[in-house]
Amino acid sequence: MSKTSAILGLIALIAIGGFIIFGEEKNTETQLETEQEILVEKTENPNIDTGKDSGIEEPERREILVTYTSSGFSPSIINIEMGDTVRFSNDSSLNMWVASNPHPQHTEFSDFDAGRNYQNGESYSFTFNESGTYEYHNHSNPSMRGTVVVLEDK
Repeated sequence: MSKTSAILGLIALIAIGGFIIFGEEKNTETQLETEQEILVEKTENPNIDTGKDSGIEEPERREILVTYTSSGFSPSIINIEMGDTVRFSNDSSLNMWVASNPHPQHTEFSDFDAGRNYQNGESYSFTFNESGTYEYHNHSNPSMRGTVVVLEDK
């Protein structure tokens, strides 16, 4: 009986060892398959933001400063690119109300209208998203004029 018990014990030990080894390997395979399925789902779904660049380089956007003094706007003519922002800074003791021509309707580009007077030290910013030539003036002193030329992105 001791020989039979030893053989049965050895068989049980081999069976348990085989189950542990092969059972663990199957669990690892199942886990790998599951991870691969998740990876495929992530890479095939175009709506998932991976945080990586799309390879499309966005143009650099700039802010251009135009100062308003008692002499008028400086510079009075600027060339910018679509998406650039122009900041009109009032450096005078006079009111500044930047608006597109013609005075007083501001209909050439109605969105380009500060809508109020800006005092000394205040500034009005406007982002130009469409190419074109936009003439503007100080609504509070219409003889003070300027031009913004918006070029298409390079």
